[in-house]
Amino acid sequence: MEILVIDDDEIFCRLLVEIIEDWGAGTNWTTNGLAGYEMMSKHAYDLCIIDVRMPLILGTELADAMREDFPEVKVIFCRNPSPPTACCGRSSWRSENRSVSDDS
Repeated sequence: MEILVIDDDEIFCRLLVEIIEDWGAGTNWTTNGLAGYEMMSKHAYDLCIIDVRMPLILGTELADAMREDFPEVKVIFCRNPSPPTACCGRSSWRSENRSVSDDS
């Protein structure tokens, strides 16, 4: 089985690829959704694991294009958990997720 991992977080890609390769599957990865689409056109993959939120192109948009052009490829979406400051700001995250001991 050949698997392509597309996620804008390089560390997450490398970790996921390491796990998949331990299972015996062949893998490639990229941190760029558009590059991932290009890789699909040059190599026959059985499965593509795509991050939902990426710069340049959303994972859902990428999957729609892949389903149209490469209908035989299965797609799994993933969502790499970002640090709270990356998505909603440190102060709002901290105020919404304070523990009981923080209120004292």
